[in-house]
Amino acid sequence: MNEIVISFYQWIRLFFHVGAYPDFALLLKYFIWFAIWLSSGFLAATISEMKGYGVLLHFGGGLLLPYIYPIAIIFLLQERFGEKAVGATLDESETRVAIASYEITERIKQHRIQKRLDKLGIDPDSEEAQAVIEEENQLFKAHEVEIKPKEEVLKEIQSEDEEEQTVSEEDGMNRSYFEAIAVNALGEREGPFDLELNNGTVMAVESIANILDDLAVFEIIDHNGRKKRLRVKYENIVSCRKRQL
Repeated sequence: MNEIVISFYQWIRLFFHVGAYPDFALLLKYFIWFAIWLSSGFLAATISEMKGYGVLLHFGGGLLLPYIYPIAIIFLLQERFGEKAVGATLDESETRVAIASYEITERIKQHRIQKRLDKLGIDPDSEEAQAVIEEENQLFKAHEVEIKPKEEVLKEIQSEDEEEQTVSEEDGMNRSYFEAIAVNALGEREGPFDLELNNGTVMAVESIANILDDLAVFEIIDHNGRKKRLRVKYENIVSCRKRQL
């Protein structure tokens, strides 16, 4: 080992002796460019991980297309939480259609009722008005597909989510469980949660930011009011339940 060090030292002395000085300005320039290029890959990997994807492929994409690729995946990659993300997207579309259909139908019905009352000159609070309203309701029921009010749709979704959470919780803390509780049927992030660890610690969690094979990433707020992300392995989690507000 000492011989290698001595040999390296002698080579350095020889280079300086013959005037072969390194261009430190050029070396610094290349170092800065390399750091900027490498940070593009890390940025792409971070964005993909936050959205629930693998990091290696997107790290390579960030290197091939510096900064263009990371910016592109911010808008092109949809957040997902495993296989259930597809189902959540379908549920979201169906739910939004049901809610929109109900609201549009109600507006048309109310407009027809008001127009008939104005045309007939009937007081909206009179018995005649109630008869007109009942007639319009029967007319819409005869021609419409079963459309439930927004409150009923959301209540059914919440009931299904709670049932799914209970069943998954019996199977233990794993990726499937956190995929079930991370978002609701509308694709919105759920929270806050009460997270209990096996060392007895109980902490408040704002939302579940990411779900991996062996751990979950939680978004918390520290004592200074700043948002932070905490990685916890499933084996260290006793329970994670949505807080009842």
